[in-house]
Amino acid sequence: MNIKKIVNGKLYDTNTATELGYYYNAKTLDDYDYRYEGLWKKKNGEMFFIHQGWNEVRITPNVTDEQAREWGAKWLDTEDYIKLFGEPSE
Repeated sequence: MNIKKIVNGKLYDTNTATELGYYYNAKTLDDYDYRYEGLWKKKNGEMFFIHQGWNEVRITPNVTDEQAREWGAKWLDTEDYIKLFGEPSE
């Protein structure tokens, strides 16, 4: 994935950021139902979401740890969630 976008004067670049986790519905990019959502982290520590559909790419900047955890609980399997955020309390 090679995405570069400027949002609010800041650059979001998948070539220099690290993908922390993602959801992908296994459709092809030319399929109307294609959906990718990824949680990314810039070198400066800022997390952001990438939302990609068949005809658009949106960036959600300044993702908080709480927002990232909520997203992870929804889209990641348990093992990937624990690797990323640690084991939640009982």
